[in-house]
Amino acid sequence: MLSEMLFGIDIDERAVTWTIRLLLLAVWEASVVDLQDGRQCAVAPPDLRANIICRSFLDVEDNLPHGCVDAIVGGPPFVRLRELYRSQREQIAAYRRQFQSARRGQFDLYMLFIEKALDVLADGGYLGFSLSNSFIRTLGGNRMRRIIAQRSRIIEIVEFEDKEVYPEAVTQIALLSLAKKADLYRSRHVLVKSVGDIRAKLGRLSHADVGSAPDLVMHDMPSHAFDWPDWHLLPHEDTAWLAHIRFVGRPLEQFLGGIGQGLNTGADDVFLMWEVGRTFKQVVFGRSRVDGKTYRLEGNVTRTIIRGRHIRGYRAPDSRDLCIFPYDSDGRVLSEDNLRADFPHAYQYLMQCRLRLAERPAKDGLRWYAASRDEAIPRCLSVCRLRIPFAAAIVGHGPPDQVAELTPGFP
Repeated sequence: MLSEMLFGIDIDERAVTWTIRLLLLAVWEASVVDLQDGRQCAVAPPDLRANIICRSFLDVEDNLPHGCVDAIVGGPPFVRLRELYRSQREQIAAYRRQFQSARRGQFDLYMLFIEKALDVLADGGYLGFSLSNSFIRTLGGNRMRRIIAQRSRIIEIVEFEDKEVYPEAVTQIALLSLAKKADLYRSRHVLVKSVGDIRAKLGRLSHADVGSAPDLVMHDMPSHAFDWPDWHLLPHEDTAWLAHIRFVGRPLEQFLGGIGQGLNTGADDVFLMWEVGRTFKQVVFGRSRVDGKTYRLEGNVTRTIIRGRHIRGYRAPDSRDLCIFPYDSDGRVLSEDNLRADFPHAYQYLMQCRLRLAERPAKDGLRWYAASRDEAIPRCLSVCRLRIPFAAAIVGHGPPDQVAELTPGFP
């Protein structure tokens, strides 16, 4: 079985060495048991150097031809595109040529592992991966969801509220199980609630009375709920209710002048800072995420960032997150001469971080200090206000005659 049926691969040489040692130890332990029970044992230690190899899973064409594996279990690395530009810049062009999920725009390295696994899996084969859940609902995960829907069926997705399932990574984890080119009519989604005690919670998933466990929220869904482009991780009755809403009334998007993504800096550690003080002369003191030092900045070249965690009921958001914003009121990036003359402190700080800013993906016409990858951004200083009667009854706990104001244009 070890020499003919199992194949293991990891880019970490220590992991490969210890895997071979533990498998050989298992052979030895089985031999000892046979001898103790009076059975003859003539098992020669297998040579596992061709089965357990140190290499990237993305480069195993010779070892694992397409369609040859019945089951794959693993934990791909979580590496975002901006990190790849730092560590594997020369590989990105090859990834974009080889993988559909990396063809354009943003991608994460683990997405390539899913696509590669679907290539080497045999029809009817099974995949079990521990992943970041970022591909499940985000716009950037559209291509990955489409690939999965076209080539496989979801068996189960297990998500965790605990952001520290792995001690060395703070990220939301999802366990993905799927079958390649299989006919499945039902799928399952599980949410593991609260923090800690992960092993015990996962153990209860195999029990018949899992429905009574308060820290497990589980529901079955039809397999077509995972069809591209949207995955509706809700019970069937809720999915039908949402589908009904789409055909009733007037969509909210028809009331808005526009919805934009906002800034995409490619260097949040440079542009986003923590406000530690402010003077009456419109001087702001911000702590940098690059070196942890506090810098003096002109207040007119910064903007306050509002995030979801800053919204508390109907109170005004209270945020100390700053963004250096080298643009004029029309959304045009400032010239370097104007930035140096009008905002010398911010310019000096950006100059100190110029090498870090140069690591961002190059784009023709992009100024080195621009916060966005576009030369011009929408006018986000003109905040659009939309008044919707009875919205408070939907999004909050207020009476239905109250009026809620939505401000989608926060800079």
